[in-house]
Amino acid sequence: MMGKKINSTYKSKDTEEFIDIWFTRPCGYVMASFFNALNVHPNVVTIISMVIGAFGGFCFYFGCMKWTLVGVGSMIFANILDSADGQLARMSGKTSQWGRILDGFAGDVWFFAMYLAIVLRLTPQNISLAPLPAEFDMRWGIWIWIAFFISGVLCHKPQVELSDYHRNVYLWFQNNKGEITDSIAVDNQVKETTFRKRFLWKWACIFYRSYTRRQEKQTPQFQKLFALVKERYASNIPQQLRDDFCTATKPILFWDNVLTFNTRIIVMYVSVILGVEWIYLFFEIVVMSIMWYIVRSVHEHRCKLIYDKLNKGNY
Repeated sequence: MMGKKINSTYKSKDTEEFIDIWFTRPCGYVMASFFNALNVHPNVVTIISMVIGAFGGFCFYFGCMKWTLVGVGSMIFANILDSADGQLARMSGKTSQWGRILDGFAGDVWFFAMYLAIVLRLTPQNISLAPLPAEFDMRWGIWIWIAFFISGVLCHKPQVELSDYHRNVYLWFQNNKGEITDSIAVDNQVKETTFRKRFLWKWACIFYRSYTRRQEKQTPQFQKLFALVKERYASNIPQQLRDDFCTATKPILFWDNVLTFNTRIIVMYVSVILGVEWIYLFFEIVVMSIMWYIVRSVHEHRCKLIYDKLNKGNY
């Protein structure tokens, strides 16, 4: 019975990660039920998770085991709350665009706090590649700032944005639950909103517009397919087309999930506990970037195949 209740708060089990199914979602469901009984809005839960996650990230500044473990524990709890806010929104029916924007922003806040704390701690320290037998008589200095800028801005952001978009695209074709937001629609919201009347919402829409534009720029072949599907069928999409798209892209979801939170944060936990933060940088800049490129290329290729089939009138 409990399993069925938890499942009802998923968008789709196809897009859930192993750790989320067996740990994060069950814990999140308990928290969501608690907040629902108190009539707490999901956005409030998101903000709480943001604060706790930021605190956890800054704990990595101290470099001692006690504070590192406090940071890890805080991040785990923040992630449970981040799961709870979405489950609470679906449980209570209180879904909103504000909620989606805040939910995406929460993860950025956590990682920004972690990156900043680690950079500030390592800047005055000598470069060490422990456990490799290599230590240099040279401080990290500006180099650690450059490394984390490349890692966080040039690698992390496009990887997470792509994986989030792929999962929502899959959900849209599977059961219309995917939140595919058109950047043009968001741009209209930006133009219609004034700073004087809705200052925070104006800024939220500006950032969200950039987010959606970057997602669309990463998926040009899907954009062609999506436009043709909407032009031909609107919301009345043939079931065979839905099935073909989901069959073609479902295997990619596993790698999309790897590109998102859990794998990344586990590598971060291990690297800060062992004091080898360079391993995380290598993992995000090299390993995850290679994976991102392959995932993006394969997904785009499969979208092209379905587009060609649709364009020939096979649906």
